[in-house]
Amino acid sequence: MEIYKSMDAALKNFSSQSEENARIAKEDIFGIENNIKRFIGYQEGLHDKQTMDLKAADEPRFRSTPGVSRKRYERFTALMRWLTN
Repeated sequence: MEIYKSMDAALKNFSSQSEENARIAKEDIFGIENNIKRFIGYQEGLHDKQTMDLKAADEPRFRSTPGVSRKRYERFTALMRWLTN
């Protein structure tokens, strides 16, 4: 997240130096700001009790879904544990 914030600040600084720089940086700034919003929303979802309760309730269905291998499930749960700690 800090990398995105740093890139956003650098691009905005670059953009403020001229109209041409602003044109060059416009799309990159848009993309970076969307990534920042995405990360913030993702983190808020992880810390929202209602959302996590829904995910926990859905886990048995997820585990029993055809095509979800044990290895894939273990990778997913390890990622979720890492993200929530």
